[in-house]
Amino acid sequence: MQPRPSSGRPSAGEARTSLKDFTVKGTISKGSFGIVYRVERKVDGKMYALKQINLDNMNRAEREETIDEARVLAGLNHKYVVRYYDCFIEDKLFNIVMFYASGGTIHSKIQSLR
Repeated sequence: MQPRPSSGRPSAGEARTSLKDFTVKGTISKGSFGIVYRVERKVDGKMYALKQINLDNMNRAEREETIDEARVLAGLNHKYVVRYYDCFIEDKLFNIVMFYASGGTIHSKIQSLR
């Protein structure tokens, strides 16, 4: 999966990403607005992190902020920032497909050092 342009939209002739393209393998973390899952892409078996954010309970400003997060991620290419690959909306859930860092979360690393 190549990173998408900042619009997050497929180019002409390219299929849209869907939840059907992935198998959930586990939960990485839960937050106030959503859940991050470890997912496997069915077509090639590659692992990704899939952040799902429920848009249903958000006001307009919160939805715009959520979409802005994906735009910012799409524009970043830095070794200390998790890589963005794609985003899509399905069943009132905003989904952000990102690089899966198999070493765990920063939070879990900090907790293990205490």
